[in-house]
Amino acid sequence: ASDVYKRQVLVTDVGQGPAFQAGIRRNDVITELNRQAISGIEDFRAAVSNLPSDRAVSVRIIREGRATYLVMKP
Repeated sequence: ASDVYKRQVLVTDVGQGPAFQAGIRRNDVITELNRQAISGIEDFRAAVSNLPSDRAVSVRIIREGRATYLVMKP
């Protein structure tokens, strides 16, 4: 992920894993992770480090101008 305009997190690469399986793709913008607003790369890193390992979490993304929620499973 990389910081875009200092207020969003743009996905630049998605490896095979939970994010890919949830449907997160290159050029998606992550705005919320596990009900926590993401407004920059530091927020994103903090949210990722606090993700539970035993349950699914919601991820709000913007893709092609449309917001949607995805479910990321451990």
